[in-house]
Amino acid sequence: MLRTARFSVDLVYLGQTFEHVTRGEGRALLAEIERVLTDGGHPAVDTPNRAATSIELEGSGRQFIDPDHEVEYTHAEMIGLIGEAGLEPVRWHGLNYLGAELDSGSVTETAIAESPGLFDVPARCYLLAYVAAKPHRATGGDEVKRRW
Repeated sequence: MLRTARFSVDLVYLGQTFEHVTRGEGRALLAEIERVLTDGGHPAVDTPNRAATSIELEGSGRQFIDPDHEVEYTHAEMIGLIGEAGLEPVRWHGLNYLGAELDSGSVTETAIAESPGLFDVPARCYLLAYVAAKPHRATGGDEVKRRW
């Protein structure tokens, strides 16, 4: 009889990969990550911000910043997807702040390169970064404290 191995992990990191699968595959991927994470385990994801990439691409005739991308998400969409998977977003940041560029509708590679750093306003940045947690599941009436 063939048995499937049961395992769990404390951390799953998706670095610049989530945008390379379809929306349906992304939902399935997050559900599978939730399944294999230990209680209190963390998925970490970074991905381009569609709010910025759509401005960068205006008039280019291209749909995505990388032709291998299947979808690019906004901050609100990512928070929603993480929550739909039964995970709790605990930290979110943006990389490469583009406040003035987003306001003016002019996102360029130069602007992106000239605004490095980690910021607390992901919706105003070029890249989105998230850490979530699989909630602790109390068993047998035991009270479990969150790590965060």
